This record gives sequence, structure tokens and C-alpha cells, in this order.
Amino acid sequence: MAKTKQAGHLGLAGEKTTIEHLLQNGFTVLAKNFRIPGGEIDIIAEDKQTRIFVEVKTRQKKYFNTSEVITQKKQRLIARAALIFNSRFGWPREKNSRFDVALLETQKDELILHYIPNAFSIPMESCI
Repeated sequence: MAKTKQAGHLGLAGEKTTIEHLLQNGFTVLAKNFRIPGGEIDIIAEDKQTRIFVEVKTRQKKYFNTSEVITQKKQRLIARAALIFNSRFGWPREKNSRFDVALLETQKDELILHYIPNAFSIPMESCI
């Protein structure tokens, strides 16, 4: 099913808000919407110690259950895309990596960000 134009704009606004949050917290954005067959990472960023792979979910409703919006299958796809990104663009061994989730909801025409660092972990061998 195709996204509606309004949902697409809301999603882009959520990504923009998340990027602003990351920049304000000392991260450099490396990529947006990195796609591989079967998977995508919304935002990839890093600071001096950590590379993060961020899944962004933007909703008009307040209700969020991360287990419903980011299923185990989705987690595996994100982790697989992260492996491919790191293999294509290199990864310094001294850096950590983690999977974060940005949940955004609308309140009175304003986006409210709930940022969850290290939201999930997954054994990399299960992604191959």
C-alpha cells in the first residue's frame, strides 16, 4: 500500500527532527535512507566513539509499542543493512555501534520526539 502524501510529509518531518536532535548532541549524519534489497536504515550517524543506526517512526497517534512498530524481522533487516553499510564504507574497530529508535508523535501540530538509545540489540550472525 502506498503512503499518503500527508504521511510522507509527516515521515520526512520526523526524520528532520531526529537529525536536528542528533546534530545537537554531537553526532555527524553519514547517510539517510540507506537502502539494500529487503531493508532500509533511516539515519546513520556517528560521534567519536559510536556509530548509530536509527529507525524513525512518526505517528499522529500517541500510542506507540516498539515491539509492534519494530518487529524482530524489522530489527534483523536493519542489522543486515548496518552490516552491509559498514562493509561498504569501512568501520574503525575502536568504535562501538548501536541501534536507536526515534518515536515521534504529533501534539497540537508539533512533533514530540521520544529518543531511545540502544533500543534493541541483535546477534549479527542472525542477520546473514
